[in-house]
Amino acid sequence: MPLPPTVEQSITQRLREEILTLQLAPGQQLGIAEIAERFGASYTPVRGALARLETEGFVHSVPHRGSVVAPLTANHADLVITVTGALERRIAQIGVPHLTAEDVATLDRIIAERERALVVRARIEEMVASADQIRRIIAAQVANEPMVRQYWAWGSHRRRYLRYFRDVTPARPYFLSEHMTEFARHCRNRHADLAVAVLLDLDAHLTRALCEGLAGTSDPAPRGAARSRKA
Repeated sequence: MPLPPTVEQSITQRLREEILTLQLAPGQQLGIAEIAERFGASYTPVRGALARLETEGFVHSVPHRGSVVAPLTANHADLVITVTGALERRIAQIGVPHLTAEDVATLDRIIAERERALVVRARIEEMVASADQIRRIIAAQVANEPMVRQYWAWGSHRRRYLRYFRDVTPARPYFLSEHMTEFARHCRNRHADLAVAVLLDLDAHLTRALCEGLAGTSDPAPRGAARSRKA
C-alpha cells in the first residue's frame, strides 16, 4: 500500500498541476508566505516544493523577486517539442510492434470513445486524459526505463505548451485530438511507420504555431531545460 504524500509532496503536486494547466500564469510570482497560508503549511515544505519545481524547470528564481512561474517562450517551445517529439517517435517505433492483444482491445475502446467525443465536441479535458492513456499504453511496451522517464519529464513541459496552443487557437480546439485519434488507429494496427508520420506532422504544426504565437518572448534560463532532463 503506497504511503500518503508528505505536506511538501502535496504542495508540489498541486502547484505543478496549476502551472501545467496555466492556472498559475507564466511569470507569476510565487510568494512563500502566500502559498504557506493558502495550504495551511509552514514555510519549510513550501520552500521544498518550490525547490523541487525549480529542478523540474517549472519555477525560476529571479533576483529581487524570488520564485516565479517559468515563462513560455518561442525558443523553449521549440526545444520542448523537438526533444519530446524525438522521444515519442522512438517510443512508438519500439513499442507499437509489441502491443499485446489486450493493448489492441483497449485501443479499440479508446478510439471508439474518442470518435464519439469528436462528433459531440466533448470537453477537451476528456480528450487530453485519453491521449495520455494512449501514450502510456505504447510506452509500457518499451524496455528502456531511462528513455521513458525522460519522455515523461519532457512531456510535462509539452503539456503546458499544448494548453497554451489550445487557448490561443480557439478556432481549432480539436486539432490535437484529431491527430491523436489518427495516431491511435495506426498504433492499434501496429503500423509504427504511419504512427510516426502522424507525430512528425503534428510536431511540425505545433512548432510553427507556438513559435509564431510566442514570437518576441524572452528566453528562459537554460538551467531549467537542462535540469528537466534529469527529472
